[in-house]
Amino acid sequence: VPTALFWGYVLQKVGLRTGLVLGMISVGLGGAFFGLCTDALSAILVRLVFLGMGNCWLVASGPLAFALGGAERQTEILGKIFAAGTFSQMAGPAIGGYTYGLFPSFPAMVPSGVGSIAAVAALIMVCAWLPPLGLSDDSCTSDQERKCNPCAHWGQLAVKPIPVLLSIRAIQGCSNFAFFEVVPLWAISSTALGGMRLSEQDLGGVLLVSALGSGIFMCTALPIISTRLGNRQAAALAGVVACGCYLAIPWVHTRTLLAFLSTLLNSAFGLMAANYISCVNNAVPPGQRAVINGAAIMIEAAGKGLGPMVSAIVFAWSLDTWGSWGHSFVFILFAMVHVGLAAATLRLPMLVENHAVGLRAVAAKEEAPPQLDAEATHEGPKQAEMEAAEEPIATGDETKRSDAG
Repeated sequence: VPTALFWGYVLQKVGLRTGLVLGMISVGLGGAFFGLCTDALSAILVRLVFLGMGNCWLVASGPLAFALGGAERQTEILGKIFAAGTFSQMAGPAIGGYTYGLFPSFPAMVPSGVGSIAAVAALIMVCAWLPPLGLSDDSCTSDQERKCNPCAHWGQLAVKPIPVLLSIRAIQGCSNFAFFEVVPLWAISSTALGGMRLSEQDLGGVLLVSALGSGIFMCTALPIISTRLGNRQAAALAGVVACGCYLAIPWVHTRTLLAFLSTLLNSAFGLMAANYISCVNNAVPPGQRAVINGAAIMIEAAGKGLGPMVSAIVFAWSLDTWGSWGHSFVFILFAMVHVGLAAATLRLPMLVENHAVGLRAVAAKEEAPPQLDAEATHEGPKQAEMEAAEEPIATGDETKRSDAG
């Protein structure tokens, strides 16, 4: 959380490619050192420094998607990034479960080594295949902007619609991580408390289907929906879908229906996240895009941290207060949150769709329409056309006389 804004400044000054190289080196070292840890304190410090503070990927992914795809294709790239992350999050625990403890002296060496190998592979791909990105996309655009004055960037945070976008992303992140906490809690609770009493294996199967389905959606349907509807309408539609899923989940009684609703809700979260990142990219000038994304990640991470804690506390409180009748309270609460998010998203300005188009639209609204000659003389457009047709064209000697005069 505290280093997200720092990485925004670093990426703005050194560029996306160099920043990603530094971040992947930190992640690779973190995996190697974590595998050699033998006590809890050293493991926490390694994760804090190398895998947390030194990891710039979350901050870099938004500006990188814009730099590679522009305003038109950035949601497509973000969808593929989210899908790849979803599949990796499924494969990671499986690899760790099968390989943990192969070396009793260093039980985490093998799974952590796999993570280090992945970081090295990413580092090689960044150096070999990532194209050189122009300063207009991943760095400051003038000599004065290259100083990356912090005061100028902090001032940009107060310019509309950035405060609204940051608030929306924090609330959406809170709801997203609340889903990962409250749905499993409800699913494993007893039927007397309104739950489904699922076993760990059944719940794992539901979450696996949800991850696979949402990953496929992010690769295929997400860019199509975002392109057809635009960032605002696509995010608002996802908010309405999330609202419906939250309202329906506490009343299902079969694993199949729960897996379907979880897949739908997870896909809606991905659609919202991709379009909100695109809105932030479009709403800020290129010379400040990395810094503002760093601030957005910092605020969003705070919301993600509060989501599981708040949802678990509210869920437990509602069951203690109302018994089985209270099992749906937290779901209704987050459904109403998404209604508010959809309404706030639709009220965002045109600027969030495309920075250049938005600036022209705002300028067109502020600029007074030009007054036509026919309107000024009150003679009507037809009279103006007749006068223009009757006006003689100076040619030949007339032109010479006019020039001499």
